[in-house]
Amino acid sequence: MVDNIPLPSVEEVYEWIPDNVITFLESYRKELYLEDQDIKTIRDNRVTGATFLKLTLGKLLSYPYKFPGRPAELIADLINKIKDKEPEQKTVKTLEDIIEIILKDVMPNSLKQSDGLKMPLKDRDFAEAMTAIASNVSNNLKSLTAKTDFYILVSGGAPGIGKTRFGQELFDFIQTRGVIPTVNNRRPHFKYLHLDFGSSIKLDKFDYQLSTTVIIGLRIAYEFFIARKYEIEFQLFRERALPYIDTFKVESVFESIRKKPSIQNTHQLFSMNNDLAIFMLGPPKYTFVQTFLSGTAPQAVIATKEESNVSFKFVKCPMLSITSMIQIVDYYAEKFDTETFDKWRLCYRFLQLIKDTGGLPRALQLLLDVCFHDYNNCEEEFFLTIHKQFYNDIFNTIVEKLNTLYNIREFVKHNKRLTLELIHYCIEEIPVSTNECLDPNNNINTIENLETDSHIILKRYNDAFDQFLIKMPFFYICIYNDILHIIQEWEQSVANYGAFRTNLFIKRGMQTLRLQELYRGAYGKNSTLDIVVRLKKLSVCQASEQFLSKLTKETDTQIIDWKDGNVLFINCKSGQFGDSFVVREVVDGSKLLIIEQECWDYNSQEFTLYQVLEKSIKNIENVLRSKSPDGLLQYTPIIIFYTTQPYSGDPSELPDRCLLIAKGNFSTYFGPVFSSHAMFSLTRDINPNFSDPERMGSIIFDVNDQTAQDIVSKRPYHNEEEFYTKHPRIKRQHIKLSLYPFDLNIN
Repeated sequence: MVDNIPLPSVEEVYEWIPDNVITFLESYRKELYLEDQDIKTIRDNRVTGATFLKLTLGKLLSYPYKFPGRPAELIADLINKIKDKEPEQKTVKTLEDIIEIILKDVMPNSLKQSDGLKMPLKDRDFAEAMTAIASNVSNNLKSLTAKTDFYILVSGGAPGIGKTRFGQELFDFIQTRGVIPTVNNRRPHFKYLHLDFGSSIKLDKFDYQLSTTVIIGLRIAYEFFIARKYEIEFQLFRERALPYIDTFKVESVFESIRKKPSIQNTHQLFSMNNDLAIFMLGPPKYTFVQTFLSGTAPQAVIATKEESNVSFKFVKCPMLSITSMIQIVDYYAEKFDTETFDKWRLCYRFLQLIKDTGGLPRALQLLLDVCFHDYNNCEEEFFLTIHKQFYNDIFNTIVEKLNTLYNIREFVKHNKRLTLELIHYCIEEIPVSTNECLDPNNNINTIENLETDSHIILKRYNDAFDQFLIKMPFFYICIYNDILHIIQEWEQSVANYGAFRTNLFIKRGMQTLRLQELYRGAYGKNSTLDIVVRLKKLSVCQASEQFLSKLTKETDTQIIDWKDGNVLFINCKSGQFGDSFVVREVVDGSKLLIIEQECWDYNSQEFTLYQVLEKSIKNIENVLRSKSPDGLLQYTPIIIFYTTQPYSGDPSELPDRCLLIAKGNFSTYFGPVFSSHAMFSLTRDINPNFSDPERMGSIIFDVNDQTAQDIVSKRPYHNEEEFYTKHPRIKRQHIKLSLYPFDLNIN
């Protein structure tokens, strides 16, 4: 009988391998009424000591064991007696003692923890988070206990937006510059602990039998004492901790952490918050815990906030600024050239790729990883050959990696109408609410669900947290376009953007549009802006000849049939006027010839009404001087000027049939995704860091070929003073030179 069997301790059984279990059962097969088949079943299932202790009568009677009733009852009774046996060895008193037992046969992790491509932390906007943390600490010291006096921080958001990084960056900011209330004039010591419940320590059915304070205590202990230091997975760690499970309550774990020498499902989730909240509420304790929920949808928090003992503070997780992204690249470049490391910024194609990430940390990390390791052997090789890289291939590789990560193309294939609306709302900067469905035929894909389960990025539009702007990296737009076929190419920024908007409106079901909507934000007379045109799908091509000659495509010499209004063609570089042209039909049957001109007057800081009139007259004169002006008499010319210079004149004074996109409305027209492409296209010539030598003479007076080469050789230029100091013979210009990106305030 079971009473006659000597009982091993729980600790001993936990260390048994399958052979030990078999030996034990073989020794007492008579007392347990075991047959050969029963022993074979245990052997076939590779039952370890830890698994043996989990066996119950129900499990033994069920698949895969299917023991007869009597042996099953006796083994279940034996296991219960082993668990109930008082330990004969010395009493384990502390968490450290228990961890020592758990790690008895575990090897230390011999692998060096490498950064890989762990991007350096950079500051973001921490104002909201810091205000909440400082208030929490202060209220704790004041012994306040009301839930409204304390906040758990919550940051939701799209995949890849950097929610985990935001927590790390916030901790780094607190450590280095954060102003936190002191205790008896002593600065508190902070520790950062990241618990990823979606990865290595994720919740599973085994946690159902544990209290929430133990669930989170186990994971805190594992992350602080075990993870990345020893070769043991969390599941095995938890299994070995079971005999001492009460020692792993949150308060016990925090007490052990504080003593270390180095110290200097929704309901279940919010039950955990309550267990952590006691370390936030007063009276003051040695340990204060600021909980930061990362990746939790704000609406899920709102729906269950009454279950928590504290309030919730939603903090923005902003994307990286261009300054922060340049600082991150500087970090790698400086490793190899501490004196001239910033010369990488002279590579405008790499700069544009950085901007195309839209500040999405995951996209930037992919870009750097591809540049450093996919197309080169290391960071140093990339920076040494930065101007010789295959940037089109790099761009396409990033697109494919992002698509693989977020399955974007598959989403677009099944949600074409929704995707068109997402692009429209993004580039037009139309605010949305979280419960809004942009596809009227699909009430499942709300904005809230898309952010949580898909790849869209939301930026808060107002303080009420109920309206948002949709943000997308340029990479995402390109992936969408792969399926939607809105436009063929992206090379010519201004021309392609115009065609892209036209085709997007058509795919959304629009057939006619006012020029005011087609050229959003443009300055001009109402009589011009109110003209309604029929929309035709546009393609874009580069002409080999000057307009008004017979035009052929630069790519294959085919004739360009521009008169039907299906082609937006880019004029030959030596053209006398106009950079691109397209015919648009008015609803009354008349036709417009849209003449788009990118311009910059190099002798003034502003684009003036006089210059608008002067260039308009010049364009008309060029038409009249052409070989066949009669062929254009059926078209009404509409001239659209694009410039990044400011325009301070009265828009109503602009001439008829003239529209202006200037500095004040530039981002309104081009939108947040495309403005960087267009801005660089229009300002490159006035930037001595990027301007082509043959163009410098038209920008800077008295610059000959030799001086132009000298300007190129002495790059970069961080400000105008540096430029004129390096070239004392050049007279200062009326125009303010662009020195991007060296003029950014980067420390």
